[in-house]
Amino acid sequence: MLVKAGTNFAGYYALDNGGSPGTWVQVGSTVGISAMNTNLLSGLAGTSHNNGVLCTAVYDNVSGNSNRNVTLTPVANQSGIATINLSVSDGWFTAANTFNLVVPTTGSDTPPAISNLTNSVSIIENGTATIPFTVGDAQSAPSSLLATGFSSNPNLIPNANLGFGGSNSNRTLTLTPVPDQTGTATISVVVNDGTLSTTNTVALTVLSYKPPVIGNLPASVTMMENSTNTVSFTVSDAQVAVSSLTVSGFSSNPALVANANLGFGGSGSNLTVTLIPSFYQIGSNTISLVVSDGVLNATNSFLLTVAPPTNYFTAVASGDINDPATWGGKVAVKGDTNVWQTGGYQIDMTLTNVDTFYGKTFVLQTGGKFFPNIANAVLTLNNLVLAGGIIICGNNGGLNLDLSGQTLTLDSGTVQSGGGTVGGRDVILGDGSLAGSGTIDITGSAGNGFYVQFQSSINPTNFTGVFSVNDNGTLYLPAIALTNASFGLNLTYPGQYQNLANVALASLVINGANLPPGSYAYTNFTASEQSFLVKSNGTITVVTVIPTVPVLAPIDDVQTLIAGQTLSLTNVATDLDYPPPTLTFSLLGSPDGLNGVPAGMVINPTNGILTWRPTIAQSLLDTMTVGVQVSNNGNPPLLAQQYFDISVVTPVNPSLTNVSLSSRRISFTITGDSGPDYVLLVSSNLTTWLPVWTNSAAMPPLPYSDAITNATRRFYQVLLGP
Repeated sequence: MLVKAGTNFAGYYALDNGGSPGTWVQVGSTVGISAMNTNLLSGLAGTSHNNGVLCTAVYDNVSGNSNRNVTLTPVANQSGIATINLSVSDGWFTAANTFNLVVPTTGSDTPPAISNLTNSVSIIENGTATIPFTVGDAQSAPSSLLATGFSSNPNLIPNANLGFGGSNSNRTLTLTPVPDQTGTATISVVVNDGTLSTTNTVALTVLSYKPPVIGNLPASVTMMENSTNTVSFTVSDAQVAVSSLTVSGFSSNPALVANANLGFGGSGSNLTVTLIPSFYQIGSNTISLVVSDGVLNATNSFLLTVAPPTNYFTAVASGDINDPATWGGKVAVKGDTNVWQTGGYQIDMTLTNVDTFYGKTFVLQTGGKFFPNIANAVLTLNNLVLAGGIIICGNNGGLNLDLSGQTLTLDSGTVQSGGGTVGGRDVILGDGSLAGSGTIDITGSAGNGFYVQFQSSINPTNFTGVFSVNDNGTLYLPAIALTNASFGLNLTYPGQYQNLANVALASLVINGANLPPGSYAYTNFTASEQSFLVKSNGTITVVTVIPTVPVLAPIDDVQTLIAGQTLSLTNVATDLDYPPPTLTFSLLGSPDGLNGVPAGMVINPTNGILTWRPTIAQSLLDTMTVGVQVSNNGNPPLLAQQYFDISVVTPVNPSLTNVSLSSRRISFTITGDSGPDYVLLVSSNLTTWLPVWTNSAAMPPLPYSDAITNATRRFYQVLLGP
């Protein structure tokens, strides 16, 4: 550590890690003197130091002396403040310390000047202000002048909230009053050149400023769907005329009420907002109103509920659903919560008409509550789209929905059997087709056994969504062939499925568990899963909706055999699709297309067994690349391929050994590689050769005894094949 000694810039002392005095390093090495005021030292002649400033520095460099001195000679006729940096090194470590050198002005010194500083400033409550000013000094550089300040009212603005910035002559003062405080204070700005200082003042006023106010706004507003509503409110501001205020708003649920559907009106302090919900949408959201005076904003909000109207329509005659005569002179509002009291009448819908029920309840109240007890009511619907609504059977009697050969599109919503215990409050749909891709809830009431049924006259092929059976719902489905599987079934407690026939589904989820593709009889389900199945008169087959690619089991990349030997490879393929597809195997040439399938190589298309017996000539070829392909019978077919190399080795030349002669009969043994055909030829003149013996796919050694015993001479040779 460096310790200052004396008052005349005495030397510094440092201990190294060994405890002995450090060694002062000569000027020009590591001893440094730097100055904030370069004019102060720049004229000093002497050795250079680490900041490039020339000065005269005399060091007491007596070896072993722990007390050292440095003598500094400032530039003649210069004054100001400079920071002196000293460093000491023992050859291993270096220590440093600094001190400020103040050279006062002698003779005619003048204080620094502050100019362009405003006399007063006003700030709005919780605001800030930045004030520019300039500084200067006749004897010192502007960069060496130090600017500080203090406040006369620390409760309004403490000294710590006076921020000085800028550089050289151009300085700034940033004022940050205490939050939520108002009042006045005198801010003193002080500039010091090291000897003399100058003070100027600024009168600060912090003004009270309050945000605008939104008043007389209700806490909640309820309106009917497909209508508009106007809400009144007031605005005020303590500082600004109400005509200068701007008003806007936003919705927490733009799908129900878009921001663009908030219309503002009124004048002066009395304003209005007109609410225009989206068509056929119901629900709740928060409407927030914002008023601004250009400085501060205020927000107030209310809860908006858009509710469907409830309309009761009681049939007075059989007829069209859109015919006023059917309902005694009234026509139901499409899409609203319409309670259709059909009684014993048959209600039809115009064949060319399309009705869409968006997020509403389409209630059929049939039977004894409004009319004499009728066992069933019939509603003939054509081109009905269910989009978020509820088809429900209410009161006594069942509900037969006759689609008249048309399509019921199921985008979203609920089909619900009736409540209570009197009468068969079932919902039965027939004579038509299903379409759509939504999730349709099937619900009911506890303990009464009423259900939703799709009869065999319903074609569900074009419905690709999901029936979600829950909340005491019970669903009946007709028999569905494997080729017609298109929709899924999700059973959640308390919901059940009446398994009356063989059905094929695109998916089956029971109590959150997704069952894999396969065929399930009642006994294949766990006891817990069986609780979701009321009856078991058929199987449930979960088919594969998105076909998968078959998979070939890997085989060795390189196959090596001797010509004449037989290669037999069993290729195994799997396909997870259900029902299991038909797989067909075939051979491929090299992937680059330069070589086809080797001659004689075959594969069984059914079991994938590849066989090949290469010829002797084929052993002279280079390594061959062959592919195996398996494809399923999907539409389109999906396939998998894999390739391997085959190297055919030329067999060794056969040899004749153990030659012997007995009773003029010659015998010998043929040796060589196993696999090729061995053909023995004989000649008496080395010109004409006749085959006398063949051993196909032989397994040497092969013994042979010539049957000829009276020949004068015999020559033998062995040929390999094929």
